[in-house]
Amino acid sequence: MTREQIRTSRLLLRPWRDEDRAPFAALNADPRVMEHFPSTLTREESDALVDRIQAFWAENGTGLYAVERRDSGAFIGFVGIIPMKPDAPGAGGWEIGWRLAADHWRQGFAKEAASAVRDAVFSGEICPKSERIDRLYSYTSLTNLPSQAVMRAIGLEPWSRATLHSVPVGHALRQAVVYASPRRLTTADGTVLTARRARADDLPLLMALLENDCGCHGEAPGNSAHSADDALQLTFEEIDGDWSHFLAVLEASEETAQPKERSRILGMCQLTVIPGLSRAGAPRMLVDSIHIRRDWRDRGLEALLRKWALEEGHARGVGRIDLLTAHGNTEPSGVLPLEGTHEPLEGAAP
Repeated sequence: MTREQIRTSRLLLRPWRDEDRAPFAALNADPRVMEHFPSTLTREESDALVDRIQAFWAENGTGLYAVERRDSGAFIGFVGIIPMKPDAPGAGGWEIGWRLAADHWRQGFAKEAASAVRDAVFSGEICPKSERIDRLYSYTSLTNLPSQAVMRAIGLEPWSRATLHSVPVGHALRQAVVYASPRRLTTADGTVLTARRARADDLPLLMALLENDCGCHGEAPGNSAHSADDALQLTFEEIDGDWSHFLAVLEASEETAQPKERSRILGMCQLTVIPGLSRAGAPRMLVDSIHIRRDWRDRGLEALLRKWALEEGHARGVGRIDLLTAHGNTEPSGVLPLEGTHEPLEGAAP
C-alpha cells in the first residue's frame, strides 16, 4: 500500500485538498512555470487536472502528491509518479515528475521532494496496485535545463531523445529528452549488479577492461602522434555527447567486488539507436562493443548484457535490434569488433 504522506526535513507530501485548487490554478497560469509546456492553463483546465489526479489515485493507489511547506503550510505544487506517455521511449514504465510554483524555485525543494518519492518507490513504499517498480523515467523538453539538472541530482541518467507525436510538428516542445534510473541485474547465481551509463571518470577503468579482455590497448592505429588513450578519450567524448549512443557499464556492488579489486566494472556494452524510414519509422538499434572482464566470463555476464540490451531496445520502441559480431568469433567474452556482421539479436523484432 502506498504511503499517503511522506515527510522530509522541509516538506510534507500529502493527498490533495479542495483548498489546493486556487494556488494550483495560479501556478498553472504562470508563464514562468509553464514555459516548457504547450500553454498555460485556465482555472477550469487546472481544476480538471486536479480531478484527474485524484481519480488516478483512487484507481491506482498512488500518483501525484500535493507538496506543502512544513514551515508555513503553503501549497507549492506537486510531485509523484504517473505512467510514461505512450508516444515516448519508456512507454509502459513510470515517470517521476514535479511542478512547483516559481516563488519556491532555487531552494532545493524539487530535488528534496523528488528524492523522497524516488526512495519510497525503490523501497516498495510506493506501489501502484501493489506492483513493485524497479525503474523510474523522467522526461522534459530539450530546452528545460533546470528540470534536467534535478533529474541528474536524483540519480537519473541521460537515456534517450524523444519526438513527442502528441505535440504539433514544428513546436519547440516536440523534441524531448528522457532520463532513466540505472537498472539492477541479477546473475544466475543471484549476484546483483548495476547496469548504468558510463561516466568520464570510468574511462581509465574501461581502458583497463579493454586491455584485460582483448589486448586492444596500445598505440592508436595509423597515427603515431596520438596514443590509444588520446583516441579513446576523444571517442568517449563523442559517444557521451550524442543522445543516439548509450555506453553502459556493468558494475559490481561494494559487497560483490573483491576487497583488493581496483575496479568494480565487470563489463561494458554500447548501444546505438539509428532512425530510419523503414519498419513504419521505428528506429533500429545496434548492439556493439560487448566486453567482459576475464575473471567473470564464466558467470554468464555476456548473456546478461545481451538480455539487458534487448530489454533496452524494447523500452526505446525500436523495430529491430542488431548484434555486431565477428565472422567465426567463438570467444566467450563476446568481443564484437567493427569488421563483423550484423545479426538479429535473438528475441528482437524481425
